[in-house]
This record gives sequence, C-alpha cells and structure tokens, in this order.
Amino acid sequence: MTDPQALADIGPVPEGDAIIEIPEDVLKFYVRSYSPAEER
Repeated sequence: MTDPQALADIGPVPEGDAIIEIPEDVLKFYVRSYSPAEER
C-alpha cells in the first residue's frame, strides 16, 4: 500500500511488516468459494 492517507489512517507499521489492500471482489469470491452452501 502506498496511499499516504491510508497509511496515516492505519498508523505505525512494525518494522518488517507490510500493509496490503485486498480488493472487495477478491474477498467476495473467497466467501462464495469457501463458505458452506447454506451460508451463501
């Protein structure tokens, strides 16, 4: 992540750690793919 405002909102990141942004459509795909059928 390189957006200065987003990084400011997150706050300090520990040395050696990184922040990544996961697009919403990827999260929705994961939920559909790995949730039990009755939860979809």
